[in-house]
Amino acid sequence: MPDHGVPDDPSTDTGDQSSPVDAGTRTEKIEGFDASQVSRPPSSAADDTAKFAPIQISDPSHSGSGPPSIPGYDIVGELGRGGMGVVCKAWQVKHHRFVALKMITAGSETNRVKLKRFKAEAETVARLSHPNIIQIYEVGEHHGSPYIAIEFCPGGTLAKKLAGTPLQPQAAAVLVTKLAEAMGTAHAQRIIHRDLKPANILLTAEGEPKIGDFGLAKRLAAEVAGKPLEQPITQTGAVMGTPSYMPPEQAWGDAKSVGPTADIYALGAILYECLTGRPPFKAASAVDTLEQVRHQQPVPPRLFDPRIPVDLETIVLKCLHKEPTERYANAHDLADDLRLFLVGEPIKAATASTMTNAIAWVQREPSAAGRLIMLVALGAALITTAICLILAR
Repeated sequence: MPDHGVPDDPSTDTGDQSSPVDAGTRTEKIEGFDASQVSRPPSSAADDTAKFAPIQISDPSHSGSGPPSIPGYDIVGELGRGGMGVVCKAWQVKHHRFVALKMITAGSETNRVKLKRFKAEAETVARLSHPNIIQIYEVGEHHGSPYIAIEFCPGGTLAKKLAGTPLQPQAAAVLVTKLAEAMGTAHAQRIIHRDLKPANILLTAEGEPKIGDFGLAKRLAAEVAGKPLEQPITQTGAVMGTPSYMPPEQAWGDAKSVGPTADIYALGAILYECLTGRPPFKAASAVDTLEQVRHQQPVPPRLFDPRIPVDLETIVLKCLHKEPTERYANAHDLADDLRLFLVGEPIKAATASTMTNAIAWVQREPSAAGRLIMLVALGAALITTAICLILAR
């Protein structure tokens, strides 16, 4: 189900932009950059929600399709609905703060698998403690309706912030560094997210990113005496996640091979969108997008915008490699390379020149390259025509 940022692009079971720094050299020194902003967690901001009076709009006797009344919480309004239920903004009376209340609504849609996933999400997030992972406050059940009270992020989602507009490269690198460190913490707890995407990245009022919606998270099975401690919810062959951000192995429905490098791929896809304004793959349908993920190579980001630093493109393409073993070995390695880029030091990932990347992509994707060349030529023709008309006046 959508998190309290109300995701723009649902998951599927098939499936002040600043001027960029010129990238004429392999690495660029980022003047005035404070590396501490990605090497230690931010200080906690004071909770100022106590100045807001609670707004009671829920009716305990209400039995319609709206969200149920939960004791101790005053429902302010609905934030969104998803496959498993509803997310509401609520005032937590005891702690004088706003929260996002995720609930499974009673009715025919409630089933064993949804309840199991809901419970698994609560248990998963409760295990994690990191400033860039959404915080869980309470897990409970009322009249048979389970609920989770989690941190409310008023900044909305990264998807809404981007909305097709790229970030300045350094800002994108800082953001994804924080996300990579957060996922490094999750992976150390043997937890894989499996649905990382801009719609599942929530933003605080200060713009700090928080990873949310662990509804499709997978816990890597630990074993005792040769027996797995936990049984998987998803079976091999089921494609779970969002096509534009999932790696090929996940797109093939190979649940057993989906490990931490799947999240590294997704982080690369998020960084790609932060730099270009679009995900690496997006077709007219989920099925077509899955086909692109499985068989096509992403367009190198610098073909969209040559001002994107070479090293940042290299980091992105390493994350998006079709083979899991060719991606970063772990999320902390990705974060380390991003920090090296930010301070103007050589990154550890092998750098191929933009021309080499472009030639390789054209050779692999001749039809897509032809379409891109036609679009560029059409754009150039339109610009030339416009200039001629202006000069003719």
